[in-house]
Amino acid sequence: MAARFATRIKAAKPEQTIAQAFQLAFCRQPTPAETQRLTTYLQTQQQLGAKSPEVELCLALLSLNEFIYVD
Repeated sequence: MAARFATRIKAAKPEQTIAQAFQLAFCRQPTPAETQRLTTYLQTQQQLGAKSPEVELCLALLSLNEFIYVD
């Protein structure tokens, strides 16, 4: 599921990837703090040699309470 989600959010810039992921997962734009944290997360995943940092991002987003529970 995360791998298919990741194919839909790939963009030229990490900020665009994050914004698209938030729009699809939560129907909202990320806050500046969320964008900063997740940009750092994507860079860290790349440095650690992750095959697809976008898939790791999607796994993280899909495990958030905001995605799992409805208010």
